[in-house]
Amino acid sequence: MRGNLVTITLVSSLFFGLIHAQENALLYYYLPDESLNPAVSTPAAFLGYDPGEWHLTHDQLLFYMKKLADESDRVLFQEYARSHEGRPLFQLVISSPENISKIEQIRTEHLRLADPKISSSVEIKNLPSVVSLNYTVHGNEPSGVNASVYVAYYLAASQGKYVDSLLKDVVVLIDPCLNPDGMHRFANWVNAHKGQQLISDPASRELNEPWPGSRSNHYWFDLNRDYLPLVHPESRGRVRRFHEWLPNIYCDYHEMGTNSTYFFQPGVPERTNPLTPQKNQELTEKVATYHASFMDKIGSLYYSKEDFDDFYYGKGSTYPDIHGSIGILFEQASSRGHLQDSRNGKVSFPFTIRNQITTSLSSLRAGFDLREELLEWKRNYFKDAMDEAARHPVKAYVFKPDNDVSRSAMFLDLLINHQIEVYQLASNVRAGNKSFSAESYIVPMDQRQHRLIRTLFDTTTVFKDSLFYDISTWTFSLGMNVDFAPLTGSQYTTSLKGALLDMNEIQRKPEKVLPAKYAWFIENDDIFSASAFYYLLQQGMNLRLVTEPMSINTQQGKKRFGAGTVIISAVTANGSSAELDHLQYVTNKWGIRVWSSDSGRATEGVDLGSPSIQNLRLPKMVLLTGTGSSAQEAGEIWHTLDKRLGMKVTLLDVQQFDRLEWKDYTHLFITGAPTLNESQTQILKSWIQEGGIVIATGRGNNWLKSQKLAFLEDPAPEKEETINRISYADYESAQGASRLNGAILEMEIDTTHPLFYGYKQKTIAVFHSGTQLFEATRNPLATPGYYSKKAILSGYVPRQLKDKIAGKAAVVVSGHGSGKVISLLDNPVFRGYWTATFRLFTNSIFNSSAIMNGATERSFRKTEE
Repeated sequence: MRGNLVTITLVSSLFFGLIHAQENALLYYYLPDESLNPAVSTPAAFLGYDPGEWHLTHDQLLFYMKKLADESDRVLFQEYARSHEGRPLFQLVISSPENISKIEQIRTEHLRLADPKISSSVEIKNLPSVVSLNYTVHGNEPSGVNASVYVAYYLAASQGKYVDSLLKDVVVLIDPCLNPDGMHRFANWVNAHKGQQLISDPASRELNEPWPGSRSNHYWFDLNRDYLPLVHPESRGRVRRFHEWLPNIYCDYHEMGTNSTYFFQPGVPERTNPLTPQKNQELTEKVATYHASFMDKIGSLYYSKEDFDDFYYGKGSTYPDIHGSIGILFEQASSRGHLQDSRNGKVSFPFTIRNQITTSLSSLRAGFDLREELLEWKRNYFKDAMDEAARHPVKAYVFKPDNDVSRSAMFLDLLINHQIEVYQLASNVRAGNKSFSAESYIVPMDQRQHRLIRTLFDTTTVFKDSLFYDISTWTFSLGMNVDFAPLTGSQYTTSLKGALLDMNEIQRKPEKVLPAKYAWFIENDDIFSASAFYYLLQQGMNLRLVTEPMSINTQQGKKRFGAGTVIISAVTANGSSAELDHLQYVTNKWGIRVWSSDSGRATEGVDLGSPSIQNLRLPKMVLLTGTGSSAQEAGEIWHTLDKRLGMKVTLLDVQQFDRLEWKDYTHLFITGAPTLNESQTQILKSWIQEGGIVIATGRGNNWLKSQKLAFLEDPAPEKEETINRISYADYESAQGASRLNGAILEMEIDTTHPLFYGYKQKTIAVFHSGTQLFEATRNPLATPGYYSKKAILSGYVPRQLKDKIAGKAAVVVSGHGSGKVISLLDNPVFRGYWTATFRLFTNSIFNSSAIMNGATERSFRKTEE
């Protein structure tokens, strides 16, 4: 039967009719033709259909994989995390029954290879290799997850000698769905729009999901960019699980455009991260010969060494490379639904599944044949890393916790979750122009995660290639606004290492809130200060914003409070029990310190009744979503407000714009070019005139500029345009060299401006994408943030842009009536981890009303056409 199926046009409706007529027809199309254990349920027997006919939903996947574990002594089912929507993320551990009986012993021995202190004693002759198969991190790339059930079934049920030998020498980890929420959302969409007659027309509703689509997780994040940031529970669980095994081969299954074929790594050689050893690429090439051989046997088109790179370590195919694993990206041309036309013919869902199964089996064969070489590489990788550390000029990084304990805790949490050793600094040290006390932390470089430490701390502006599939830099020490410095050989001794840290030691211990006869104070020095403000306003408490410094005799002693501090007035003498309970809640939950005062008299600066002190109101916020908005940036804002900060925001589709009672709302976030009609745009303009606050990011600023709501000025054009002659063959490289996919720039800030209250330093790092720049405003107060003279801190910046960045606007405030448009020209919450600009983001919410009208731009320099 299998041979007959190959001769049929796989993408025709005739093929799907055959599936119904022949039980398990797809099973024989997908898998090798060999004896299968009838005691193990086939996918069709359990589900009532073969995946490929329909798309698996996550609940069906979960129950079938549990069934396999119940029926086979080769299979273990292990849950390791829950998604935002509460769906389990799980892994199947598959090996021989003998290996399964001692699986913890095997796992522990395998991890010993990654410890340079003891790895020489590990005997690899009989140690299994570990191959990890990971599917569908993007929810709308379904061939992977639907392939996973057949790979798991085959390994559980095969009665062939090869699989017996394979499972004796290989431990297989199958993670069938890295993005349960997105995958489930997508399956429901395509199944709901599938008819009995398959429609391959790319215009079909089945093949075109509405905004925001299902690629992302619940909060519209790309989980394949989250291996380093670890913002989401799916990623935290996945990386924790990765470190529990440190597999030898880590396969990452994806889909790409329907008009493509099939890609497997290696990628473009010049775009490999320089921290990845050459041996990694040699082994990737060796493994690729297995994929080519297996794909040749079924006649599928494929390619490698083009398009995709191995540069950003935050992706599933690249994170393993910096851990002695061989990370491999697979990209299948997508059918998106059940059938779609392409330039290579019709692409059917079963065809895409078969290709993913094929390269899953080729990966296992490579793990089997190359077992000892892969294990030896694991051992040598970490030994080599220690040798690199001995030669590297930087011997350690030291950094301060500063007053923002929550942000410091987030950075430490990141390091520790990536298995990086962090110590308390044992004694004071000076590095560069900075002094670090014993309250600081030190990360020695002479540890097995040496290379990973470098990718989190290092900066670079020199690159071998100017094309990047993703961003060119991601330095976390800058993105999280860490005050750090490197220690060189002459400055570092092991005596600087104090106690090894764990997460229990880096949280601020809650203090008891003291009663106050007059008022309490909360400084704006923690990223969660805004969460405290919002919560207290929700409880009906009276909060006021300090705009000029003052010194107060508090019950804890004399204290100077800067602009941005919030005063909470006591309703009754000593405060009511409810007020104290609310204040104690914010202290317990966020570690926020509350200062208590019995007098409104300042010892220095303004008194507590000063007219300079502004009343705060509870923000009622709207996030514009739908066609034209950026799903990524909208998701980052939604996640930051809802999950990080505990604030409510209404997700408003553009179609509902004129149905809202806008007078009840205070803030609107715009992330793209919304498809508002003329009457809806007029509603927006009137709302701003009456006091509404718009906070715009990305392309949202361009749209607001086009509506004369954001007064952003383009730079003057070059007097003479130079024409650079290039060959046709060099066109793609030239285009790539002119793009700015993501670089880290330095922004100079006015710390006396309400948008920058709480910042102690004069500069902060921002993440900048795109080549568009805007001039600083005529009114200097309306550009409180601009790029510094030496703005490029890290990342690739096109040559023609390098000399034009300095002095250009980074933050602009435009005024209309009593309302404002705040243009944040760099994403303040980039990928959920860029905490350097979190406070700018929250200040835009709480402090926007404190910005004087005279500090806003009110018109363009010249009349717009």
